[in-house]
Amino acid sequence: MGLFDKLTGRTKVLEFKLLFDTNDKVSVNITPHVSPILNEYFFLFGLYFSKILYNLGGLVSQGAIVAVNAVSNISESGLSPQTNCFKEADCDDVIQYAQIPTNVVNEISGSISILKDGNRTIWLSLPSNGTEQHLVFGLIALMQFVINANIDNQDNLTKYSKMCNNMVTAFNNGHGTDMRDIIIIPMAAYYEAFI
Repeated sequence: MGLFDKLTGRTKVLEFKLLFDTNDKVSVNITPHVSPILNEYFFLFGLYFSKILYNLGGLVSQGAIVAVNAVSNISESGLSPQTNCFKEADCDDVIQYAQIPTNVVNEISGSISILKDGNRTIWLSLPSNGTEQHLVFGLIALMQFVINANIDNQDNLTKYSKMCNNMVTAFNNGHGTDMRDIIIIPMAAYYEAFI
């Protein structure tokens, strides 16, 4: 834990990397800093989703619209162990999910921290040659990663689907352009779905 984390009362929960390779595949690499970690994956997805929507300026940008539509298409019929997010988002002919990347050419990285009050925050590092497409494909890869991590727990997948739908509804209702939304939307969506 760094000095800034001690002063602010933050505890790093996990670090992540979204790795894009030369074979049009994307992978997710997680370094956990707490245990148990499984629930934090839901927060990671939600915070990343909110962060990229905010960074893209909300639903006024094409990238944000594509991201929200992709999550909606993937989650609308419910999530299961057989869900292939890239196929459901209709982009599996462009990019696919891989467990292990081969020749990495681009990387989005970041971390999730938990505050004293239980809220989570996200830090995100984007590559200088990154595109809106990388942000969206990274989101879809995170969604697939969370499904794979819960492959033996259909109850969690059902709740995760509800969380995703809650976030899509919030964004479609015009939320996501205020910096506070980065934390509020995923936290509310998670608690409404899981508690």
